[in-house]
Amino acid sequence: MYRGTHDEDPVTGDFLDFGLDILTAHHRLLEPELPLSVLHYVPPGTVEDRFVRAVGQGTASIGLSGRWPDDAETDSYGHATYDGVEVLFNCDDVNWLQPADRHTVFVHVDKWGDLPRAEKLAAHLGSTVLGDAQHGW
Repeated sequence: MYRGTHDEDPVTGDFLDFGLDILTAHHRLLEPELPLSVLHYVPPGTVEDRFVRAVGQGTASIGLSGRWPDDAETDSYGHATYDGVEVLFNCDDVNWLQPADRHTVFVHVDKWGDLPRAEKLAAHLGSTVLGDAQHGW
């Protein structure tokens, strides 16, 4: 599914189908539609290198939604709608408003955020939570 910024129903706000094939359309046809949101499922390890090369200095993200396991110790429970992990390229905030010269990994937990859960997940990977909570997907 491909979405351009102008592809919303003016009455309902629902996303509409995008009429161009981004794999074959000339870049001049795509530029007026930027930014694009692409939802496409691919097997891990098949597109990451090409994706990063294509992004270059631009802003983009790769996300994986899922459901974190329940954790009775922190009284936290998984939410399939809100849990996941997202890598933002050349950006520091989940809403793409702060371009940066580095990449940022966001761990999505719960609709309202769950700092103890995020800290525990980060520690599991040998990392820590940096910065304030942000509201994403």
